[in-house]
Amino acid sequence: MKISDPQQFLSKLDKETYQSIESRFGKIDRFLAPGDKFRISCGKLGDCCRDREDNPIMVSAYDAHRLRQHLGISGREFADKYGKTILGTESQLPLMILRNECTDKSKKHSQCIFLKENLCSVYKDRPLVCRLYPVGRAVDPDLNSYFFLTKTSNCCQAGCGREHTIENWLKSTEVEPYTEWNDRFNELYMQINHEKYKALDQAYKAAFGNILYDIDAIDRMLPPERLEVLATLGGDARLEVIYELARQFAEMFLKE
Repeated sequence: MKISDPQQFLSKLDKETYQSIESRFGKIDRFLAPGDKFRISCGKLGDCCRDREDNPIMVSAYDAHRLRQHLGISGREFADKYGKTILGTESQLPLMILRNECTDKSKKHSQCIFLKENLCSVYKDRPLVCRLYPVGRAVDPDLNSYFFLTKTSNCCQAGCGREHTIENWLKSTEVEPYTEWNDRFNELYMQINHEKYKALDQAYKAAFGNILYDIDAIDRMLPPERLEVLATLGGDARLEVIYELARQFAEMFLKE
């Protein structure tokens, strides 16, 4: 994965897009160029997993796939119990966010549903947003990757602890399959005629969301002989089918 020079990105970044990035990832401390170093120390207090109603943890189709495998449940069970599918404010595209649990009777405070005793209970298969933290990633229309350091919560002290380069941080957090799948779906989203998409009936938008996040829906859509072949493949084979179904949906209803 190429780490692009942030100056290329910042030179064409308008204020609205910058604010949109901050609203999703939190306040930006600085953008990271190839070879840049930073220090971070995690106090394991779980503060970054709390009170995120205004900045929810986004879950990609690949995140949902990994998490439901980790939990040993179906895609539908995961969506019903742990996720919440919403439509993006501007794009109207289906997005999934992790549910929060209230932590006091006044319901003023909450925490990620996977936070248990200040630790992530799904850490091995945590979503990309959590995996990268405190680093964030922005992608331009050409799918160039730009990384930035966010202002951290109290439990993750920037400027102290072990030193990292952006390159070894990405390697140690094993983000490659997450970013590869995200880029494939992002490329698909960019091909969509958004005016045509926004004009679709809500039922069609919900159907698109089901294709992306209900990975076990293919059990109800494919003939038995194809399901038998799929069962022998394992890995991300089911996600490949989901991607193909999403691509066909886009071509059928949303071609330019």
